[in-house]
Amino acid sequence: MDCILRDSWRTWRKAPVVTLVTIVSLTLGIGTANAFFAVVDQLLFRTLRIDRPHEVYQLSDDDAISRRRPRGYTYRAWEVLRNQTAVFDVAFARKTTEVDLATTGESDHATAVWVSGDAFRLLGVGASRGRVLAPSDDVIGGGPHGPVAVVSHRFWMRRFGGSDGAIGRTLTVAGVPFTVVGVASESFEGFEVGRPFDLVLPMASEPLVAGASSFVTTRAGGAMLDVFARLKPGLGVVAATDALRRAQSAIRLETMPNYRQARDREAYLRAPFVLTPAPQGGSLPARYYSRPLTLVLGLALLVLVAVCGNVAAVLLAQAEGRRYEFAVRLALGTSRRQLATQVMADGLLLAAIGAGCGLVLAWWLAPVLLTRLSGMGVPIEFGTPLDWRGVWAAAAAALFTGVLCSVAPLLAAKDVDAAAALANRTPGRAQTARLGRLVSAQLAFSTMIVASAALLWASHRGLVQDGTGVHAPDTIAVEMHLDRVDDDVAVRGMEQLRARVAALPGVEHAALAQTVPLQGFYMTTIVSSEQTDAMPERDRVVQFHWISPGYLAAMGTALLAGRDFADSDASGRPAVAIVNTALVEKFFAGDRSLPKRLVRPTDDGGAEELSIVGIAENVQFKMLGEEAMPALYVAAAQQLHRLDRLRSAVLVVRPQAGITIGASLAALLTRDQVPFAFTTRPFSYFVDRNTAQTRLLAECAGAFALVAVVMAAMGMFGAAVHWTTRRRRELGVHLAVGAVPVDIVTLVLRQATWRAVCGIVPGLIGAWWILRAASSWVMGAHPEVLPLVVSGLGLAGILLLATAWPASRAGQMAPADVLRAE
Repeated sequence: MDCILRDSWRTWRKAPVVTLVTIVSLTLGIGTANAFFAVVDQLLFRTLRIDRPHEVYQLSDDDAISRRRPRGYTYRAWEVLRNQTAVFDVAFARKTTEVDLATTGESDHATAVWVSGDAFRLLGVGASRGRVLAPSDDVIGGGPHGPVAVVSHRFWMRRFGGSDGAIGRTLTVAGVPFTVVGVASESFEGFEVGRPFDLVLPMASEPLVAGASSFVTTRAGGAMLDVFARLKPGLGVVAATDALRRAQSAIRLETMPNYRQARDREAYLRAPFVLTPAPQGGSLPARYYSRPLTLVLGLALLVLVAVCGNVAAVLLAQAEGRRYEFAVRLALGTSRRQLATQVMADGLLLAAIGAGCGLVLAWWLAPVLLTRLSGMGVPIEFGTPLDWRGVWAAAAAALFTGVLCSVAPLLAAKDVDAAAALANRTPGRAQTARLGRLVSAQLAFSTMIVASAALLWASHRGLVQDGTGVHAPDTIAVEMHLDRVDDDVAVRGMEQLRARVAALPGVEHAALAQTVPLQGFYMTTIVSSEQTDAMPERDRVVQFHWISPGYLAAMGTALLAGRDFADSDASGRPAVAIVNTALVEKFFAGDRSLPKRLVRPTDDGGAEELSIVGIAENVQFKMLGEEAMPALYVAAAQQLHRLDRLRSAVLVVRPQAGITIGASLAALLTRDQVPFAFTTRPFSYFVDRNTAQTRLLAECAGAFALVAVVMAAMGMFGAAVHWTTRRRRELGVHLAVGAVPVDIVTLVLRQATWRAVCGIVPGLIGAWWILRAASSWVMGAHPEVLPLVVSGLGLAGILLLATAWPASRAGQMAPADVLRAE
């Protein structure tokens, strides 16, 4: 062993540049791959820090599984399901929402988890201070101590400074006081992997906060609650599923929500129950990011392979340079097995050093990546970014790269002909061709990574710039929370606030709306006209939005025909509407002539005839990448008095070009006594939240592409140096018989171009295939010709630049010196 280490050290010391290039390559490859493995590990492989997490199951049904998200259940369904004591040892239901802890003014948001009384018993989680929730707290109107709350350890430290006096304090949740009775254990990070929480509240207390729209008291069709359970001891998951399915018909009939559509009722009755393992607590971040992270992990493996190809090419060039040394050793009696062992040990030791350096790089890079991921739309919280699994991953990567990198030099050492090598130190064409093929293979993998990154960035930019239907990136949305004020007060307060904001210097447009694009929700209504008589009701469902004059201009949404709403479109005047192009295409066969007529039902059972006065471009209100849904905009002044309850609205503010109004808007909102709570956000917040998947992929692929470009440039540079060095005599002869330096440079560049083409073309084909396969996985991801061509040409240019210096040096050789040395 000492002899192997000593020989390896002597080899590295004789070629310090080769050693440094190898270690840097392995550090970049293993470190980057390991850092991204930490991200994937945090979201996809971690389990909840609870008692026996693999014994927790989530109740869902088959059609929900096919949609890759578990079905939620109504509170009435939960009441029936929790009584299945023959199947469940203990069960609990959960719903995560965002609540407001402020009374007026700027909202103070907190993440609240509404749970049934047995939640902490099922999870086996205790309290670090006070107590956890008990079944006696989960009573309509509050238990014996009234509405109570348990806070997370993180929230306790942030809000109360870790004071024991927090127990018994009051938190105001949407205007309702809740008494803090406990602080959850510090080790309990949340009910879902990667998703933090602030408060845990009894589910039966939710009507105190939500009022008439509470999910506890309503029987609307919205599926709200996630249901989890531990099975009876000795009862397998198959037997438990069979028992639930035998009781399914009675459970479904008893808990049928108030679905309006017959197909929804049929689907609810038909879909069979299933129990799926939920060691991650049905994690939303894991579901949201699973597919893009899987693709990221695949790209990380491609980076490792590219690094292996680069290092293998360097070690192969070194091994061919050591042919004379190998021949001498063989002549002195060293066996080929000992020679192969030494070559393999060189590769493994270099890989081990690279893995150690890579682990240090990953230790620094992983928290940066996790922090970046936490800001991508879904609030995420992580534990230690690297643990023993990260170390094992680095060790596995070192073994993988060490073995793979040693194969080529091992073959070179194995094929050494001692007599021929002693007679001629210059390697033959076979050895040079082997190195060329290895460089081309490494370039192919590097090209796949670079081209995939270019395609993903192009898809992401196209989604952000053209997919929203909004062309006013500086627009600000003031979300107004109106559920704690009367409708009359809310309407007056909204209009007064709009007028004051519109009067601020620098404000171009200020308008009111029910919601803004990409906010994630909208109302629907059913429309009819002469053209829709033959359509079933489900095909006549459209989005329904009330907006005030100037809203379209504030959002930068183009009005393609007709006019915007005006102040004259008031209550008592003929009802008017604006529709999007998707509605025109579906109901009027694309005819944009105006006016047109639509009829929609009203909440009092009557009907309202609307005159269409404008056509706007399509806008996505829920999710980018989906097909635009027909949308109907109505004048706010004509509709607000018709609504049963006004719970929220948005004030949309667009500043003049080049002017920042954030400070003046904040000062106005703080100074004026606004009668409701509000949240101010730039519209870019909703775009960023909605494009988190594509941005994650684009940024990760971009990081991999940088590593791949470095690897490709180093590989091409090393190959060019090796080729010109090993062909010095041939190039010297060319110069001696009349060739000029330009001829030599052209010869080297032609060789490099051929190798680049042999690597880049298959790489571009591979990238096209990767993006085509990923298009069904990731929103907006699809192959395009232009980014593919640009990335290929750009990489080719970088590779030729990397070859330029060795080619220039070769052209400046003095032929007499070269031939004399030979």
